[in-house]
Amino acid sequence: MTDLIRLLRQPISRGHILEVAHNHIGNHPERFPELFRLISHTKKIISWRAAWACEKLCETSPEWFMEKRKEITHLSLSTPYDGTRRLLLSMLCLLPVEEPISVELLNTCLDRIFDPRQPIAVQAFSIRLAYKLCLTQPELLSELELCLESEDMEYHSAGIRSTVKNVLKSIRKNNAHPKKK
Repeated sequence: MTDLIRLLRQPISRGHILEVAHNHIGNHPERFPELFRLISHTKKIISWRAAWACEKLCETSPEWFMEKRKEITHLSLSTPYDGTRRLLLSMLCLLPVEEPISVELLNTCLDRIFDPRQPIAVQAFSIRLAYKLCLTQPELLSELELCLESEDMEYHSAGIRSTVKNVLKSIRKNNAHPKKK
């Protein structure tokens, strides 16, 4: 067992994850590929904690993840673990969109937005990421707007209602002042 797996198995806290991310990986970037590979670990706890440490690194060193966007996308579509999926979507939200956009990712985000089987955080990140992807194709913004407006928000959590409200506000602002290319 590697010392990195041993670190990820220890009792966990946000402080511990920050220590793993910044002290064990940030100060030793040659270990980053090992941490990133652990996102695919078969043990849920290792996968989730590796993704959490990567998310913290992505916040401070997004350049480390630029060449891994396709892999992050693939993992977000294929991981069986909700917590890992949420963190991968968070990373994709932190990174610039890769063009051409992944139609599979956009469709999956649209499918997950109001899927009651998905955790609230996965739904919220799916809304944000769908918006970010649609920004690259302005004609898609109206489709996203229609999708979000047509849902009865009464049955959704406050977090989903807030995310939908904020994204709709951004879409309308964007449509009022479209960006020139």
